[in-house]
Amino acid sequence: MIENLYYFSFLFRMKYRRDIDGLRAIAVCSVLIFHTFPSVLPGGFVGVDIFFVISGYLITSIIYNELKENSFSLLIFYCRRVRRIFPALIIVLISCYIIGWHLLYSDEYKKLGIHISSAASFSTNFLLYSESDYFDEESNTKPLLHLWSLAIEEQFYIVWPLLCSHLCIQIGRLHIVALVLTLCSFISNIIIVQTNRSLAFYSPMTRSWELLIGACLALRSDHLELLKNKVKCNQNNMLFCNFMGVIGLALIGASIVFLNERLPFPSWWAVFPTVGTLLLIAIEDTSWINTKILSSRLFVEIGRISYSLYLWHWPLIVFWRIYDGGEPSSFARFNIIGLSILLAWLNKIFIENPMRFGSFPRLKFTVSCLFMISLGVIGYQTYKFNGLPNRFANVSLPFLDIKLDRESLYEDYRFRSCFLDTVRKEWKFGSCVDNPRKSKSNGVILWGDSHAAHLYPGIKSLKPKVRFTQLTAGLCPPMLSIPSKSRAKCRDINHFIFKRIIKEKPKTVILAGYWTHYTWKEESLTETIINLRNVSVKDIYLFGPIPIWKSPLKQCLFTALSKQRLRPLYGRTNECSDNSIKDYDKKMQIFATKHNISYISPYQISCNSNGCMVLVGEKEKQLTTFDGSHLTKAGSIFIASHFPKNLLKILSEK
Repeated sequence: MIENLYYFSFLFRMKYRRDIDGLRAIAVCSVLIFHTFPSVLPGGFVGVDIFFVISGYLITSIIYNELKENSFSLLIFYCRRVRRIFPALIIVLISCYIIGWHLLYSDEYKKLGIHISSAASFSTNFLLYSESDYFDEESNTKPLLHLWSLAIEEQFYIVWPLLCSHLCIQIGRLHIVALVLTLCSFISNIIIVQTNRSLAFYSPMTRSWELLIGACLALRSDHLELLKNKVKCNQNNMLFCNFMGVIGLALIGASIVFLNERLPFPSWWAVFPTVGTLLLIAIEDTSWINTKILSSRLFVEIGRISYSLYLWHWPLIVFWRIYDGGEPSSFARFNIIGLSILLAWLNKIFIENPMRFGSFPRLKFTVSCLFMISLGVIGYQTYKFNGLPNRFANVSLPFLDIKLDRESLYEDYRFRSCFLDTVRKEWKFGSCVDNPRKSKSNGVILWGDSHAAHLYPGIKSLKPKVRFTQLTAGLCPPMLSIPSKSRAKCRDINHFIFKRIIKEKPKTVILAGYWTHYTWKEESLTETIINLRNVSVKDIYLFGPIPIWKSPLKQCLFTALSKQRLRPLYGRTNECSDNSIKDYDKKMQIFATKHNISYISPYQISCNSNGCMVLVGEKEKQLTTFDGSHLTKAGSIFIASHFPKNLLKILSEK
């Protein structure tokens, strides 16, 4: 009771800012629209950066005001944070665990378990960084992916109050400490994003500057208040404040509309939404933007449920995607938005407010901590026991027992040796030549991205007699003119490969790529083919698209089974397959015929009117794809076994 009185007295002293709730509304709506309709707001992910600035400002305002009054208590601060953050999160984690029990097969449920455990310990950002690599395409099927930002905030909430409380003797110098830390964090962000984008994205070291600029503003709030009092009645200054409000909103709006995921982020790009947010917080009620737009009832009401809305929306999108076997329709996306808002409102009314306010604060704190610890333990045990496969003891289908080992995939593709990881700044091909003593003039070069690299295990199984070279790189289609400014590294790699082709003069070049993943420009591939012919490459083979699954294949099959849409005996299925591949395959076949080059269609090899192959192998059945688009070793061998006779003859020449 004493703590509640203390809390409400503090709220009374600290003026409630309706416009900050309005800013929260902009932040959460931009993220929500980005995740449901990404083409509408391609930069909507910066909503997280807006949240960071707001959090840094509000938390530091609380700490700073209490330090000035010599009333700051770490225990009370953490107790308030727990009652604010834990209850809504606990409900979402429990819901995900229950839904996952019914929707996810053991491998995916195992992943969900460790993600719940990391969410409970607020270390999701570190876990996601450890999982991030080229083959981490399953991010769209991770229900708790969005909690990385909450983890960074909580890590800030742990460290920053400790630092502030130990520097309270020199409170007047605290803003200098905050400024120095902000600059160090920002500089580390600029440096690290050049070499390791995943680390820059997930690391608290490279992200904390966004919270700290809000903290810097809070620590200079006294000076800001004096300045505003001096200029309050001056019409020219009011015009200036309105102008600054427009600039702040414009910076946020431009970031949401014009930034996109292909840009290195946070980097310098994060300055725009964060500075825009900082301006809007700083000018308070001196701007028409703040008083009329951000403080409007609609914005404020959305802002008040923004935390729960952020928690709910992504798991709903992911589980809908998993259950439906693909991307939700526009109608389904609107339903997801509506359901997210409803659940957020219910969470706010029946969970957040009762746990945050009212009597028995210590009991609520204890109960919240016990629930969170229990969820962490349950999640870890689920991970430790391999996703509890006994949930499906009555189900007997071969694919449920198939283990997909990512490490073996690296080995099969010769990852980071002959299949380059273009996320890294430095790149260098290793020893990528089979039968190096054979004649270069009769050699074969495999050129392309991951959809070229996944052909290598199959080609290797054919035991080629010729000199065979694999030169592949992630997200780099085999085109000399890459139609994207963001693929400068690919242009360098492809020009290196082409120079090697000029030097070795191979008889045959195989071109393969994840064609549907790019804005495929016929003229770019035409230019490459013409250049290959100009350097006397006799045989050019173009590999078309493989069957693409809308979710990882194993999850597609399990979902179909749970919906009773999968026959007990099968080798093919149409469930969850991307039907647009058929038309794309025809388009590429016409292109190959037009340019008089050989065309090989993995789609036609794998698919017929009964569906596409999902299990292959004579003695032991194996899945054809590791995820939704990359062949397993067994799948690659299956495709290679159906190569046309002329290519098999070339590979077998001594």
